Amino acid sequence: MDKKDVSSAQDNAFIATYRKIKGVNCESALEHCGEEAILKTAIGDFYDALGRNSFLISYYFKSEDWKNYTVLVHALKSSARLIGLEQLSKDAAYLEACCDKKNYEAVKEKTGELLSLYKSYSELLAPLVSGKQEIVVEKEVMSRYRFSEAVSALKECISGKDFIAAESILTAMNNFEIIAENREEFEHIKEIVYTRKAD
Repeated sequence: MDKKDVSSAQDNAFIATYRKIKGVNCESALEHCGEEAILKTAIGDFYDALGRNSFLISYYFKSEDWKNYTVLVHALKSSARLIGLEQLSKDAAYLEACCDKKNYEAVKEKTGELLSLYKSYSELLAPLVSGKQEIVVEKEVMSRYRFSEAVSALKECISGKDFIAAESILTAMNNFEIIAENREEFEHIKEIVYTRKAD
């Protein structure tokens, strides 16, 4: 089997796995992206932005910053549609329309559902992004020591205003279960990094 055949077989396995994910319309995704390679890139980009954008949607929702909230749900509507996550795209479009009409009661009623569905793709897409097309196991618990080391690295990035590196660390940390006693600090650090509001 030559390299082209190997690549084709890998693409076929990727698409077959993607079809099985809840809420995916693979035909729509391929139609929008045009080819498997572009779809793979789009899924990777969607996955990489998921932790940051879900946090910011929640943050702006709680802050009642409807301008920035609307920008993010608009972007989510488009990115979810691109990769065939039709229900997520429809839910984001609904909330965008509610904001345009200043119907914030409906936004308050439905944002929790949107975030729950959005965040579920962190686990569902992980096998595709990692290249391991298999059933996802439960998240490993991040030890206190490992959390402390990661926080120290984050603080160095923040002090140097290297937010790209900080986001990479947070993306890695999002793959772990954070113990209850560390969650408040974790959320605070995410706010600093994602909103660029260094103390």
